[in-house]
Amino acid sequence: MKPFSLAIKDITTGARDWRLWSALAQEDLAQRYRRTLIGAAWVAITFGLFIGAKVVIFGNIMKVPMVEYSLYVTLGFLAWQFISGSITDGCAVFSNAENWIKGVNTPLSLYIYQTIARNFITLLYSALAGTLIILIMRHSVTWKALMVVPALLAYIMNALWFSMTLGVITARYRDVLHLTSTGIRIIFFLTPVLWMPKQFGPGLRRYTEFNPFTHYLAIFREPVLYDDYAWKSWVVVLAITAVGWIIGLATFSKFRKRIVFWL
Repeated sequence: MKPFSLAIKDITTGARDWRLWSALAQEDLAQRYRRTLIGAAWVAITFGLFIGAKVVIFGNIMKVPMVEYSLYVTLGFLAWQFISGSITDGCAVFSNAENWIKGVNTPLSLYIYQTIARNFITLLYSALAGTLIILIMRHSVTWKALMVVPALLAYIMNALWFSMTLGVITARYRDVLHLTSTGIRIIFFLTPVLWMPKQFGPGLRRYTEFNPFTHYLAIFREPVLYDDYAWKSWVVVLAITAVGWIIGLATFSKFRKRIVFWL
């Protein structure tokens, strides 16, 4: 079979093993919070405390109602947490599974699904705290808020090509992981997660239009907070997703067999 066909088979076979990779993802979280009294509930608590601290610190700086800013930060950081986790964990997806890859004959995509599932479960725990904040703020939502569902699907689809691309590159060049982790920390401050573009001049507002992460946040945040479908941002996200999948499949199919030798 051709490398591309083998890559597609790897991806589809790995997807069918959902019981295995979902169990491994849950085990990852269980190990992370092993011997704690409340376990993974710490995810929701940590998220809630982070949002509370940021709102108290920056809420008085932003000249917007406290309710709007609180929800803006809550939804933005909820989406950012999954996006940034997908990128950084996607880099290390194969290097972290080195022992499994060398010792067990399973589809390589299984470890990609495991990583995404772990981040998604973390997102759900954080969403519990986020939902509580929305209820406390008494923010009313409409049916447009259901757009968060396709937004999450878009995030997952992007997480797949992130991992197929960056995971392969990092398996060969480990410096990519550290470079990406550093870049994500910098991009966090350049992306409207904690700050609002409308509070700054037109130059900065124009810049945010060229920041792809702005659009990724918008498709998740705008329907809930502003009752807006954010169609313009959807066009950008779908375009990046399509190009990303082409790059991801090309990279994964070309170098899939070499990964085990690079680890």
